Amino acid sequence: QGFKQPPPEIASLADAKPVPAVSIQPRTNSKVLHMEYSTMLSLEDMSAPVLRLAGIRFNPFTLLKHGPHSPELYYTALALQDVKSGEKHAIPLPENARINHISWSPDGSRVAFTVRTAEIGADAVPKIHILDASTGSVTKLEQPVNAVLGAPFTWLPCSSKLIVRRPIGTHADAPSGDAVPSSPSMQEAAGGGQKAAVRPYPNLLTSAEDAAAFRHYATVQLVEVSVADGGERLIGPPCLNYHATASPDGSTLLTHSLRPDHLSYAVPWSRFGRQVELLPLAPDGAAATLQVAPVVEAMPIGHDACRAGPRQYAWRPDQPAMITYVEALDGGDPKVKPAEGKRDKLMLLSAPYTCPHELCRTATRYQHARWTAGGTAVVWERWYKVRTTIISKVAPGGTMEQLMTYDFSDGYNHPG
Repeated sequence: QGFKQPPPEIASLADAKPVPAVSIQPRTNSKVLHMEYSTMLSLEDMSAPVLRLAGIRFNPFTLLKHGPHSPELYYTALALQDVKSGEKHAIPLPENARINHISWSPDGSRVAFTVRTAEIGADAVPKIHILDASTGSVTKLEQPVNAVLGAPFTWLPCSSKLIVRRPIGTHADAPSGDAVPSSPSMQEAAGGGQKAAVRPYPNLLTSAEDAAAFRHYATVQLVEVSVADGGERLIGPPCLNYHATASPDGSTLLTHSLRPDHLSYAVPWSRFGRQVELLPLAPDGAAATLQVAPVVEAMPIGHDACRAGPRQYAWRPDQPAMITYVEALDGGDPKVKPAEGKRDKLMLLSAPYTCPHELCRTATRYQHARWTAGGTAVVWERWYKVRTTIISKVAPGGTMEQLMTYDFSDGYNHPG
């Protein structure tokens, strides 16, 4: 009998279009991008193939990661509206367009996004499109993208180029795996190991075939692409990259990648061995390896636990090319009483990226910081066990001044 349809009155409620999401043009605030979407996925969306590897689920045709319960929703139409005149124009896109990863350029002159028209086959491969905010015209870049581990592209500060994560492996050339395994699946405890509690994670790697498939689908080539003419330049060798950001001056690329020989059957990909590197984008750009870390299978249990060693490498936005990172003083274990009552330290690293400088220490677990043009930082830290957030001002010399402390679980008395 096929799928039965409800009465029109019920169907109209389910099919009612939600209010479009909006995004305001940065810098000038003169344009508003309207993004229409459906709250209901189609049977085609729900029937698409799914691979479950390394703690994640993704479609091997689209190379898009799924959400916690189902495929991610997508936008179906775009419109650009002028704030002053109120005029609104629909953006021309292919029929059955599935739109994701919408991102304004830093100067607000363009919008980049990916479009696909199917969930299986050649049309399922997302391609980058560029919207000119001044004219409303759209240019298609013949750049397939990979979003298995992270965002498929990022803007460079000049607003005229993108760093694209181009797929190396596709469904068409995926390893098939042997129907009969060549050997049993074995896991070995290294000598001198320690007892540790490990959470049960879903969709982990279970065999050498799984590991080979994960490497195949997650490996990308970083490419610098000009949005004006599509010209491109390869950045580094293919790798298991999951994050890449350019320095504020556009000279250097900070990359986070997994180590292909340091995977695990016990934890998801976020705990695999990783490597943090700097790659040059300009003649004066730097090349350096900041961190080479092993798999973390044994980590203290608790919301306030973290990796031992350096973490959270990022660019300092008020400097041309300065790195910030954090390091736990308690080994990442919330049960350890730290020396001098401090849990984390915030570090600064300038070219040639060999001599880090300590800026300040936090009493609880560091979360993030915001920087002013004068070099002052506002630092957020928190301790989940007592539901406390602390916000402090840090002077360029490292002097800390606590601004406020509050219970982040108390919505009624939240400072706002």
